[in-house]
Amino acid sequence: EAWLRERAAETAAVLRSDRRAFVLVSSPRGEAIDEAVHLADALRVGGYPLAATVINLVHPTPMALGAVASLDDLAPGPLADQVAFHRDLTALAADEAHEMRALQTLAAGVPVVEVPLLDDVQDLSGLAALGARLETLAGLSGLGDLVLTCGSAQSRNMSLGLALGKGE
Repeated sequence: EAWLRERAAETAAVLRSDRRAFVLVSSPRGEAIDEAVHLADALRVGGYPLAATVINLVHPTPMALGAVASLDDLAPGPLADQVAFHRDLTALAADEAHEMRALQTLAAGVPVVEVPLLDDVQDLSGLAALGARLETLAGLSGLGDLVLTCGSAQSRNMSLGLALGKGE
């Protein structure tokens, strides 16, 4: 067991170094945000650097319908269904914004990126479309830096992960 404690201490030292940082990813749902807040706090308390927070699958806030009184007493049908859907989506987006505030507050000083709810990203063109929707992810390098960090054998993060996985 001493070797396990020693290995854990070495790993913790590597993960706390100024050459490493965590990117916290969550959805905007209450339960996921609660877990992310707990993890962000644990990272802070443990001295692990948090570089960015990504909140994925955020519902868009629809444009306001304005003060159209006649929309409140529509006869049942497709238009009434669309107005009800608009109200439901507006309420859902407001609930998500409320949930996200706790994580945004805890991540103060760290970039927080909201990724909108889009069709599934299943290929490079979908990833490119997603990248085009994001203005930044922790700096000018954007989503490309994150993809390279996770998928390039020349990345420090990937090479460290591979080395740790091999027990080196």
